[in-house]
Amino acid sequence: MEGVILVSVQHAEAQQVELRYVASGGHFVIRERWLNGQTAFGSLYDTDDARVHRVSVGRSPGTLIVHKAGYVQLTWAIRGYALTVEGTIEPQDALRVPESLGPSAAPGR
Repeated sequence: MEGVILVSVQHAEAQQVELRYVASGGHFVIRERWLNGQTAFGSLYDTDDARVHRVSVGRSPGTLIVHKAGYVQLTWAIRGYALTVEGTIEPQDALRVPESLGPSAAPGR
């Protein structure tokens, strides 16, 4: 993915951080949320408007939802944190984002 620029960092609450980026041809957000003892999280989507793929993110299972309108959402959990990459980027680019995260947040490392 070319031309990626961090445009904002937000602490939505004490247990959540959002990193907003623009990239050539789109934008995306990386969201990290502490699960605080919660054991489940999920996503809502229209089954007529999206394709759902079970993927591996490092050693963690994840879900990639690709909407017809070009919106992508990748979710996975690791060590008590839920992570999301979502935006108007290509599905293969969303799958590359976790590889760029540091060792403390990178799945399976």
